Amino acid sequence: MPTTYHNAAVNISASLSASSQPYGTTSTFLTVPTSSTYILKNCQIANASPLVSASSYTVNVIANLHISSSATTHSLVFWGAVPAFSSLDVLSDNLVLEGGDSLVLTITGSNPISGSWTPTVNAIGSYLDIS
Repeated sequence: MPTTYHNAAVNISASLSASSQPYGTTSTFLTVPTSSTYILKNCQIANASPLVSASSYTVNVIANLHISSSATTHSLVFWGAVPAFSSLDVLSDNLVLEGGDSLVLTITGSNPISGSWTPTVNAIGSYLDIS
């Protein structure tokens, strides 16, 4: 099978209405099929939360690597604060992912305002399928 580049992307958000309302929303960014091997080249997480009354807010992000072969989870980012209009690079170098491995992202925290707010992040990255 030829080596090919691909993109991965996921958008994560939570709808909040009450002051100090806690949130924790999780989504899988990438899962490697059983008989495949990927090299994750990059993963960038951007704070895409909308403005509220001309104010912007930080979103906290957790990025966990689930390794299928050892049934373990490892943090790539733990409670990374992504300021408004900013992004966070999850990797500093390539990461080898084998069959069943996955990268799972979570946004977490509590509503910093007394009204409605929708914390939102967009994650995008590229990987090389070397299967």
